[in-house]
Amino acid sequence: MLSASRRSRLQRRRLRSRAGAIVALVILASGVASALALRAAPPAGATPRSGASAGAAPALAASAPGGQLAPYLRFTGSGTVRVTPDQATLQFTTAGSGSSLAAAQNQASARMTTLLAAFQHAGIAKEDLATGSGWAGQDGQHPGRYNATQDLTVTVHDISRAGALLALGTDNGATSSYGPSFSLQDAKSFYAAALRAAIDDARAKAEAAASLIGATVTGVVSVDEQGGGQPPILTMRTPEAGDSKTNPVPVSPGTQEVSASVTVVFAYRTN
Repeated sequence: MLSASRRSRLQRRRLRSRAGAIVALVILASGVASALALRAAPPAGATPRSGASAGAAPALAASAPGGQLAPYLRFTGSGTVRVTPDQATLQFTTAGSGSSLAAAQNQASARMTTLLAAFQHAGIAKEDLATGSGWAGQDGQHPGRYNATQDLTVTVHDISRAGALLALGTDNGATSSYGPSFSLQDAKSFYAAALRAAIDDARAKAEAAASLIGATVTGVVSVDEQGGGQPPILTMRTPEAGDSKTNPVPVSPGTQEVSASVTVVFAYRTN
């Protein structure tokens, strides 16, 4: 029979053998699992596919290449027409002063009433007489004194009368005058003519450029208006103290330029 100590040593050997086998199996299983995982995983950057999408091409590959842009020519053009103004605007101010605010305002109002009556008597329609903003307050340089002003704008449709009406205002209560400011009663029609000239100018440039490259302008793609118009012509006169009878002010409207500027995009085809 085996002694107790020998049986103990044999049991320990068996246990170590079993533990080594278990460790070996665990290592083998881990290696197999890693290998399977590496085989199943797609390469880096690949698109995963599953189910119904398997075998389908990526969306990027399915997209069609973009078409070529249509050929365009882009040019600016300008146009100007010269016209004689047919309308004028005159501006007048009446002033008053006194020892109270009411006294100053009443004096300015009395002068404005006289001024309005004079223009209406001269045949200016009420719709062409527009009173504007007024002012009244204490005189900063003279304590105890007050000042007031009132404004009037007169629209004159017959420019030949502008000088006489300036003098009329001076003689009938106006303490200062401004104008005439010349303008056009029908500015839109003249601007339309300038706009047509600007577009024609741009097209002439486009056709010249197209002929140099062996192409033909086929149409207009877009028109971008750059603005324009006519600046008012202003003159100013302030009546001098002591004027008793004012002569008509010389007035000459001259001519004005109505201008337009555009940027036009043209389509063309090669010959």
